[in-house]
Amino acid sequence: MEIDGRLIGPGENLEHVDLSNTDLRGANLEGANLQNSILSKSNLKGVNLSGSNLSWADLTDTNLSSSDLTGAFLRGSMLKNSNLERATLIGADLTGAHMEETCLVSADFTNAILTGASLWMALVSSMGYTVPFEVLGPNGESVLDPSPESCGANFTNADLRGTNLEELNMPGPAFGWINDGAKFIKANLTDANVSEAFLSDCDFSGANLTGVNLHEADYGISCWIGDKDTIWPEGFQDI
Repeated sequence: MEIDGRLIGPGENLEHVDLSNTDLRGANLEGANLQNSILSKSNLKGVNLSGSNLSWADLTDTNLSSSDLTGAFLRGSMLKNSNLERATLIGADLTGAHMEETCLVSADFTNAILTGASLWMALVSSMGYTVPFEVLGPNGESVLDPSPESCGANFTNADLRGTNLEELNMPGPAFGWINDGAKFIKANLTDANVSEAFLSDCDFSGANLTGVNLHEADYGISCWIGDKDTIWPEGFQDI
């Protein structure tokens, strides 16, 4: 694929390239260097970005649904109001990434690094919750999957140290936010909604859980880990 005489493909050096408002659906950008690139409002649905470098890239309002970002570098990237529904981010590095108001429904963050990232008002589960922002396709159609199969995001063993999860919405009346072994060390979860989510073996050392909604959350067979600096929600009792 070529755009403006530039080859768009695996392993290509696309640093600082402006690809905003571009239709790249199904493209193969495995291992490509996209540092500081501009991909805002582009359609990257189903794109192979595994092992690519998207650090400090602008992905605002971008459709990344069903994309493969396995092992990708997204340090400091701007993903505000983007659609990552069903995206695969296993082992991805999202240190300091901005994912405010981003759709993360059914995304897989297993073993990902989200240290210092911001997920303020991000949508993690579509079940029982009204979408607070529009997730639209290239023709203005809704692309959010409302079906029961559209489950919560998977953060198994993810590192969310110092992450801002304030007002995060992740309810799951049939399918939950899966976080086995997730590390929330010094994370800010103020007023987050984790009702009916799966939250076993999580480390909340030094975390702020003020106002968190834990209604019918599944704590699993192990107690949560906390310390003297953990701020638990009012009335919380270890199970």
